[in-house]
Amino acid sequence: MKQTKEIRNGSLYFNNVLGRVERAIGKLNSARVWTTRHENAATAVRVKNLRKASRDEVGDYINESEMLKQVPARLTV
Repeated sequence: MKQTKEIRNGSLYFNNVLGRVERAIGKLNSARVWTTRHENAATAVRVKNLRKASRDEVGDYINESEMLKQVPARLTV
């Protein structure tokens, strides 16, 4: 990707630097967007390091998300 105009909020993109799929959640500026992974804290990512996730990558992300939902929440003291 080269421009934030090409990024759609809620869509899944593959981060070439980290080697993983992330969800775009907002534009930061003309060169960066906010992304998150499985509801973790948002991080700023350069658009040039993202590409649209493939069908297989999206499937793996969804399967991983379903597995995480089955893990019981941690107890806090």
